[in-house]
Amino acid sequence: MAAPNEVTLTNHTSNKAIFFRCVAPVKVKRAQPAMPIPLIGTSPTNTFLFRFQGQSETISFTFAIFDDDVDVANGTHTATIKTVQEQIDYLKTHIYTSAYSDYWEIYQARYYPDTTNCVITDLEFDNQAGGVNIVTGSITLMIGRIGAV
Repeated sequence: MAAPNEVTLTNHTSNKAIFFRCVAPVKVKRAQPAMPIPLIGTSPTNTFLFRFQGQSETISFTFAIFDDDVDVANGTHTATIKTVQEQIDYLKTHIYTSAYSDYWEIYQARYYPDTTNCVITDLEFDNQAGGVNIVTGSITLMIGRIGAV
């Protein structure tokens, strides 16, 4: 039996996709920047707050990598991606590339039912001692689009 695919990420440039099997709830965080200016000798309620227009949104989750004979690339790569090492290598080299202009499309049924553009800001793997059959990782994405400079 295959594990459920809770998040799909697709590289917009190469169209290569990967399924993530989450092991903890997906976390979505929205922020709107504010700059505090505390006044000397006053309480926090007297702090001047300067808010800026616009919001940012990040999504993060922890996922498991294991071989359950499912091609996590869903046929978007030249070969199937099934083993633990294949999944790690594929994620590091074909999904999270070093190309500055690459961005990704995320699909997650509850928060992003329509594919939404994002960039990967952090990718981490946990190498469990003796745990060669299951590797966990975490990823953080920022919702938005790449701006030209």
